[in-house]
Amino acid sequence: MTSARKLLAITAINIGLSSVAFISIELLFGGWLKSKPFVPNILPKQGISHDLRLMKKTWGITTRIPDSDGLVRFLKSKKSKGSKKECSLLILGGSTSEERILNKQDTWGHRLYQSLNEKDTVRKECPDGFGVTNAAVNGHSIVANYFDILFWISRSKQAFGSAVIYQGINDFQGDLLETPDWYDQYWQHITFALRYNSILFNLATSTLLPDTGWSRAMNHRNTILVTPHKKHIEQWRSYRVTSTAMLRLSTGLDNHGSHIERVANALRVIGVNNIIWITQTKPFCDLRKMPYEVSVKGASLKQSGLDSLHNWGIQDLKYFLAHDRVGDCLRLGLIRRSYVETSRRLARLGITSSVVDYGSLVESDSDSYDDYHKSPEGSRLLWGEFERMGLPEKIVNYLTIKNQ
Repeated sequence: MTSARKLLAITAINIGLSSVAFISIELLFGGWLKSKPFVPNILPKQGISHDLRLMKKTWGITTRIPDSDGLVRFLKSKKSKGSKKECSLLILGGSTSEERILNKQDTWGHRLYQSLNEKDTVRKECPDGFGVTNAAVNGHSIVANYFDILFWISRSKQAFGSAVIYQGINDFQGDLLETPDWYDQYWQHITFALRYNSILFNLATSTLLPDTGWSRAMNHRNTILVTPHKKHIEQWRSYRVTSTAMLRLSTGLDNHGSHIERVANALRVIGVNNIIWITQTKPFCDLRKMPYEVSVKGASLKQSGLDSLHNWGIQDLKYFLAHDRVGDCLRLGLIRRSYVETSRRLARLGITSSVVDYGSLVESDSDSYDDYHKSPEGSRLLWGEFERMGLPEKIVNYLTIKNQ
């Protein structure tokens, strides 16, 4: 055998042995064959403590410990987990639903759980209590929530009758303004499958990427309190969104609507029949007349600038949407419209779908959008809005109908 053939043979043997070792490690320690996969970017199973400077600038310790499968459950009794699915609710969304740095009892998910179990109808129909499971993940958009259902929630042994999805700003990523490509259709399935199942992929990303390795950095980090913009607090300006500019901004929203439909169908596969979408807003936005008009506190963009949006280049438009207060309100308004319209379409397709339209309100006394999931007081204000808009009633009404 020549030296070249020997080298080729040795290389082939090493590749083969490495492949066997790689596959063995993945099968033994990964989540490919297990009922409980890895949960990306969620609190570790043993829980985590944060040193927090709360709103009164006092020190406190927050510890939030999910169940062994990464889900954060609120149950009245152990029997609640095994009760009929109509008596169980799933929460999905991003950081404003997960509220990871708050104690469990300070989250709006826990307040929803308490509110439901205090109602006479629930006590009658759910003798073991109404269970609420929070599966929201920091930074996750509606697309990521879709993969949460496929690779994570579907492996849970708990059945759900209803689901609440609170989304908005996370959905407006940079590529929403562009036509879906091969990555959107196929490659995302591969990357998410790795995130949820591959031990080696998760080890590599937790080491290389600060977002997935956040727990080490957050242990001794103080919560940053976000203060409202006071410079132009009394100034309100209205801007008319021309039909041409609206068409330019709406590019990609059909794709967004299709993602909402995918989530709805994925939820139906795991048994969820009642879906409630919550839209999102910010304190300085008035989205009630979107897409025809947007009002913004302290806005700096003149009418002529907004009218000419349809002539902007794609990069300029993305920068404006990401960094301007009018841009914030426009993208929240566009996403809100997408949820409202898609929910109506889902209802026509026979899917029980409704919207808690938080984006239709104008807040007057809320300090900051970001404080909603960074302080107990902010989360309490958020829950007050949800309660005022009838979120518990939408869940109870479905429970009543199902049991008639």
